[in-house]
Amino acid sequence: MFDGIRNNHRFREITRRSFWEPALETLVDVVVSRWVWVAVGNAGTVACAVVGLVRHWSGPLSFADYGYLQLACLACQAVALYPVVSPGRTATPQDVTDYAGIHESLTLTTALGTLLLAMFPGLMLLVLLSRDGDDPVWGAVLFSGTAVLLACIAGLFAGALVSDRVRARRRAAGGHGWDDEGDTAGGDGDAGGVDGD
Repeated sequence: MFDGIRNNHRFREITRRSFWEPALETLVDVVVSRWVWVAVGNAGTVACAVVGLVRHWSGPLSFADYGYLQLACLACQAVALYPVVSPGRTATPQDVTDYAGIHESLTLTTALGTLLLAMFPGLMLLVLLSRDGDDPVWGAVLFSGTAVLLACIAGLFAGALVSDRVRARRRAAGGHGWDDEGDTAGGDGDAGGVDGD
């Protein structure tokens, strides 16, 4: 029986290293890719809010609990900022712009999605169900939604500031694609002036 398995053509092909190498290389590229950090950070922000919502759905909610929830959401947004803060040693101006754009779009989507698809519908549902204003559910929905929104807003502002600083630092240090960034713009301006003359 084992000889039949060992001599099976398909089994031998699967057990070869060359069969798995392309898949493993693709998986490694995806895992270490910087845009994955943005997606994981924003997904973590939403996950923290959901955990806070479930935990305090029927129990009392204190401001200390909200503080912990807000800190957890901010920590996840810090993870999402990683590719903007550290775009890589060989990053070009286009790479920095792309990472900042990905961070901005995903973070804005997270904030608006939480507001329009979770927070507002949840509050409207509580109103329709005529839940008492002292019910802990109100606090759970409001605190969880607010924590996500404030963390995303902080992430958006931080992303814009950090991106500008990284761009200025890279331009001052020079490097591949950075030393001629301003020269290219100047050259275009000079060319336009010559044409005008």
